[in-house]
Amino acid sequence: MKIEQGPLKEEFSRDLYWIKILFTSDDAKTSQILASASWEYLYRFYKLGQNGKISDANTNDWIKRVIEKWSKLKEEVFNTDTHYDVYATTPDGEARGLEFLLKKN
Repeated sequence: MKIEQGPLKEEFSRDLYWIKILFTSDDAKTSQILASASWEYLYRFYKLGQNGKISDANTNDWIKRVIEKWSKLKEEVFNTDTHYDVYATTPDGEARGLEFLLKKN
């Protein structure tokens, strides 16, 4: 299985980061993961403290975790053309993150 990740993008107006990850099987099936994480989610997950800043190390670790999560599905990841993976701290944040990703597909 081949995994290609696009560039991490930051949407300042929405306070979120998002990325597209493409999985390709050995027999050329493909599936993409569109993942987003709110600034607040990353801030809390990495316990950045009052004056903390989200670093490249934080976002790279988050991307690694997303890839590991979806890689565990192995061939099942190809059952759907596009998967949406939203990381937020509230149900409203999850809904807005999903709405954003649906527009990116």
